[in-house]
Amino acid sequence: MFSYRFMSMDMDGSQVGSNGIDADTIATTQPNRFFGMPGMPPTLRVVPLNMTMDMHMLGVMYAPSDRLTLMMMANYWLKSMNHMTYMGGMGTEVLGNFRTETSGWGNTMASALISLLNTEETKNPRDCRLVATNR
Repeated sequence: MFSYRFMSMDMDGSQVGSNGIDADTIATTQPNRFFGMPGMPPTLRVVPLNMTMDMHMLGVMYAPSDRLTLMMMANYWLKSMNHMTYMGGMGTEVLGNFRTETSGWGNTMASALISLLNTEETKNPRDCRLVATNR
C-alpha cells in the first residue's frame, strides 16, 4: 500500500499562556534570555508575526506474510515565518520586517507489526462470532 497525505497550518499572532499579546508588548516586556552577553538588549527585538507550514507525508506498507507488516513514513516540510524587528535596545520604533523560509525532509519512521500469537480464533476474522449469555 502506498499513501500520500498533505497538511497545511497557518498560525497568526502571539500568546503568553492563553492570553494574546501584541508585538509592541513583546518588544517592551518579554525578557531576552541572552541579556547580559555583549550587545544583547534586555527585551526581545525580533518578534514573530505569523507562520505557515505545509507538510507532505509519504507512506509505504508491505506485508510479506500474514504475521509481518513493514511500514515506512517520510515527511517533507515547507515553513515560512514573518518577523518584525525593533530598533535599538528598547522602545517600540520599528526597524523593518523580514521573512525566513526553510524546507527539507523531516523524521523518517520505519516500523513493523508482528503477530506474536496466532490462535484458531484469530486466524480468520470471518470465524469470529458474538455469543450472548443470559445471567
